[in-house]
Amino acid sequence: MGPHETMPMHQHPAPGAVIVFLTDRNNRLTYFDGAVKTFQNHAGDVMWSAPTTHKSENLMGGQFAALQIEPKPAANSKPFPKESIDAVTVDPAHYQVVAENEWIRAIKLTVNPHEKLKMHKHPATGAVVVYLSDQDMRQFHADGTSRESHYKAGTVRWVPPDAAHQDENLSDKPFRLIRIELKQAQN
Repeated sequence: MGPHETMPMHQHPAPGAVIVFLTDRNNRLTYFDGAVKTFQNHAGDVMWSAPTTHKSENLMGGQFAALQIEPKPAANSKPFPKESIDAVTVDPAHYQVVAENEWIRAIKLTVNPHEKLKMHKHPATGAVVVYLSDQDMRQFHADGTSRESHYKAGTVRWVPPDAAHQDENLSDKPFRLIRIELKQAQN
């Protein structure tokens, strides 16, 4: 949304949505029943939003941007898989769960300059990755292979399930991302 822009009345369906704020937010929402609420968030914040019908107004003099992911129920969903070397379990200093419910698990990752993470694996579901800063990483796989990846801040990618790996920040700057694991998007 542009500065002071308004969005007409619209609906976000059930079950709701996970929102990743790409910029700061200062919005006024007017709901279908006439109730009005103001919300403020910071770039990088993550939240779950219940289904709603509202119109929105950007109260800031600058642009507002967010990524909103609305999960859809899967006909063949399975329980969220557990990993013995889950990133959150083996490396809680770097991987923090910032939102979780029956639909999603959102993880924030921060890696300091030239820091190498512990070997880990993510649950076997698809995920959306939002890069909050530029990424210059080398990923080492359990089979001994490695590869580099380079993405710009603001990039959003779908990532399929992957093998166990260890990441190293090749940059002189900290690296940050949000990983949204979709619990119902299983192969």
